[in-house]
Amino acid sequence: MHLAILVILLIAGGTSIAAENTAPGDTLYPVKVTVNEEVRGALMFSSEAKARWHARQIERRLEEAEELKARGEFSAEAQAELNSSINAHMESFEAEVDEMKAEGNAEAAAEANADLEVKLNLHPEVRSSVDSTVNVSI
Repeated sequence: MHLAILVILLIAGGTSIAAENTAPGDTLYPVKVTVNEEVRGALMFSSEAKARWHARQIERRLEEAEELKARGEFSAEAQAELNSSINAHMESFEAEVDEMKAEGNAEAAAEANADLEVKLNLHPEVRSSVDSTVNVSI
C-alpha cells in the first residue's frame, strides 16, 4: 500500500515538474496552468503576493507566446488561449492592486504596477501580438 502511494506521488510530482516547461498545445500544458499554477496561487496570502503572482503569470504567458512564435507554432487558437489567460490574470492583478490601495498600501500598489509594466515592456513584440489591450496604469 505504501509503495503504491509512493509511486503515485512520484509520478504526479514528475508530471508536475515536466509540465513547467510547456506551452499552449503541449500535452502537459493543462497540468501547468490548472494544477501547478493554481496550487502556487493558493499559497499566496497577501494582496502584494497575489499581485506579484498574477504579474508573473502574465509574464509566463508572454514568454510562452515568444516560444511559440520562435517555433512557428503561434496559431490563432494559441493566441486566443493566451489572450484569455492574460486578460483573466490582468483582472485579478488589478483587483489585488485595488485591495492594496483599499488597505492603505498605495506604495505597494504603485510598486506592483511598476513591476508589471517592466515585465510587459520586456516582451513588446508578442505583447502586441497577444493582446493590444494589455496596458498598465500607474
